[in-house]
Amino acid sequence: MTKKNETQYLDLDAVVSERKRVVLKFKGKEHELKQVTVRTFVENTKALQEIGAQGSLEAETTAIIKIIRGSFPTLEEDELWDLGLDQLNKIMEFARENNGEAQISEGLEDEASDQGNSQTAA
Repeated sequence: MTKKNETQYLDLDAVVSERKRVVLKFKGKEHELKQVTVRTFVENTKALQEIGAQGSLEAETTAIIKIIRGSFPTLEEDELWDLGLDQLNKIMEFARENNGEAQISEGLEDEASDQGNSQTAA
């Protein structure tokens, strides 16, 4: 049996253009979600982990607002500070679900869990 040499091709430009438009509507204005980069994802994750270790509610809230403003740059910081916690959490959840961050985090958690299970079994 002979194998054919086949070329597999991934067009990242097409992936970007296929991305759906995600919009948050607030006070009658539309705010488009900015796609998170790998660098930003790592920076955000690291910042939240460091804050979690310190336990400062103000620092955590400030970081969350910074992350949301990075995702929705047209949102005003003062407006975010005046929101209810449920609204702020909903925006954060919406951004994470729609920019790929949630899927990456879940994948990393699953991988860590699998590694922990395999070490326990050994």
